[in-house]
Amino acid sequence: MSYTKEQRAINSVNGYTKQQANSKIETGTISNNFTLPNKSGEHVRSIKREVPVHDEDLVNKKYVDDEIAAIPLPSDDLDDVCERGGVTDVNITTGNISCGTLTTSGNATIGAGAAGVDYQITFNGETNDGVFIWKEDEDYFQSQDHWLMNTDRRFYLRDTSTSFFHNGTGLTFVDDNRMWLYSTNLKVGKTAGTADIIFDALSSSNNGQFIWDVSADQWEFKDDLNMASGESIKVANTAVIDGSGYFIPKSSTDAAAPNNSIYYSTTQSKLVYKDSGGGINNLY
Repeated sequence: MSYTKEQRAINSVNGYTKQQANSKIETGTISNNFTLPNKSGEHVRSIKREVPVHDEDLVNKKYVDDEIAAIPLPSDDLDDVCERGGVTDVNITTGNISCGTLTTSGNATIGAGAAGVDYQITFNGETNDGVFIWKEDEDYFQSQDHWLMNTDRRFYLRDTSTSFFHNGTGLTFVDDNRMWLYSTNLKVGKTAGTADIIFDALSSSNNGQFIWDVSADQWEFKDDLNMASGESIKVANTAVIDGSGYFIPKSSTDAAAPNNSIYYSTTQSKLVYKDSGGGINNLY
C-alpha cells in the first residue's frame, strides 16, 4: 500500500499503527480537519487529529508540521482557491502574492535596499496598467500614468497653506506668501478661445483689474497706472511720457507726419499741429 504525505505524517504519531491511522482517516472519526482543496472537487486530502490527542502528545510534532508545510499545492488548486477569494501564496522572499487581497495593520516596506534597483508598484488592469516607481538615485517618485484628483481635493506643498486644486469653476493656486513663475514664454488663455482674458488683483481694500479684449485686440485697464520715477511710457521704443509726467512729442518732418497729430516739426523747428486737411499750425 502507498501512503500520501498526510498519511505518513499521521503514522508518526506516538501510539498509532499505520492501520489505526488509516482507519481513522477512512472512517472520518477524527475532527479538527486541515483541508487542501482539489480542483476536481471530487475528494479532498485531509490531515485529521482525534480530539483527545493534543500537540504535547505528539512525539514527532515538528516532523508532522514540516511534512504538512512541504506538501506542494498544484497551480490548478491555487486557481480554485483564488476563485473563492482566498490568498493562496505569499512569498516573503520574493514578495509575490498569487491572488486575493493583501491587508496589513502595520507598516509595509517594499525593496531590500539593493544597489541600482528602482522598486515599483504595478497595477495590472485588464485594458491599461498603472506603474508607480521609486527612483532611488534621483530621490523621487515617478508615475507613468495620469493622476486625477476627485472634486476639489488638493495637492499640498510644504504645508497646508500652499496648495493647488480645482474649485469647480477653475484651477486655483493658493500661497500664503508669494508665487514665482519661472518661464521665458508664459502663455495665458486658449488659442481657440473667444472670451476676454481677465487679470484680477485682490486685496482686503482695493482691487485692480486689467483685461485683454479679444474682439477689440487691445488691453483695457480698469484702474490708474502710476509710472515710477525715472521710468517712462514708450511707443516703438521711444519715450512719449517721462517718469516726471512730461510729454515728449515725436520729432518729424511736416511731410512725414500724419494728419491730426501733434509733433515737433523739424521742418519749422516748432511744436505744431497738423490738422485733418494737412495744414500745419504752429502751437507757439
